[in-house]
Amino acid sequence: MKRGPIRSFFGWAGWCAWAGCVLWLVGRVVNDRFLWSQFVFWIPGWIAVGLSVTAVLLRRLGDAGAQRHGTRRRWFALVPAACAVFAVWEWRVWNFVRAAPTGSAVRIVAWNPATDFMDDFAQRVSGLAPSIVAIANRPAHTKWDVIKSAVGGSGGMVRDGRLSLVSRFPVVRWGFSPLNITGSRPQLSTWRGGSLVSIDRGEALFAELDTTAIWGRPTVIWLVDLPSDPLIPRWRMFGQAAATLSAYRGPVYRADGERESIDGFPPPDIVLGDFNTPRGSESIRRLVGDLGDAHARAGVGPAPSWPRRRPVLGINHTFVRRPLSVLRYRVVDMGAGQHLAQITDLADR
Repeated sequence: MKRGPIRSFFGWAGWCAWAGCVLWLVGRVVNDRFLWSQFVFWIPGWIAVGLSVTAVLLRRLGDAGAQRHGTRRRWFALVPAACAVFAVWEWRVWNFVRAAPTGSAVRIVAWNPATDFMDDFAQRVSGLAPSIVAIANRPAHTKWDVIKSAVGGSGGMVRDGRLSLVSRFPVVRWGFSPLNITGSRPQLSTWRGGSLVSIDRGEALFAELDTTAIWGRPTVIWLVDLPSDPLIPRWRMFGQAAATLSAYRGPVYRADGERESIDGFPPPDIVLGDFNTPRGSESIRRLVGDLGDAHARAGVGPAPSWPRRRPVLGINHTFVRRPLSVLRYRVVDMGAGQHLAQITDLADR
């Protein structure tokens, strides 16, 4: 039976959608080990689900009134079904049944507003009832005293480069290092009354907090901000970042005012910040090792964090080492800035 032009169009469109599903599955397998594959891996799961549904519907429209072999139909439906399963698994839908955090949870708010001015920035952050606040690219004229009051306790604040951390718990020692990532192209930054051309090579800050009162041991946090240039191979980028932090020798600043040398950044209990790399990327493991993804443990849905107005990619992450337990993880729209903020509630097992 000869197919009409409309039916042929539906058939070919269905094959194109099916091919998109295959490409997405290839990205899941190869991940971001190569420059070409990282762009395939960055395709969001919800697009794969949409392609899956589109492929099945279009092929059915294209096959309407025509006889097709049953095996061929089953194979055509297999790939879309696999995409749907993978997407549901990535979104951790079973975490919906997790219990809400208790009042004793330690809440970490991590945000990269990536904006020059935000008059009520401190009030927006303080309204989330944080215990620890980790900020990359803070706005100018930030009212840090408001944030310090919000976290409470007798803790402190550390700042260097474009990274800032405010904690309810005392800071025992801390250090800062550029990540020396190569390959970033010059970027033009503009603000009220000025502009600057710069090359982003990434930054990292660590802070050792005295959490012995609640967890019986200190806690080391790494706050990172990786380059955003999409043409940098992520596998190489995180390898360079890990090598730089391993080679770090100081200075390390102590609460008593003394300085000391160190043999690399201390092993982290928590790593968070703007990775500029989507969730699930194997390249990130070169930096965070075996720490668990907070979203995988207690998040739900795709949880994209960028861009804020129409978020598509989850590029802001929090990783946690056991025995710390992630009670809840979510991203929230702060109503301003370029990224959504991360909120992670933690407790000790």
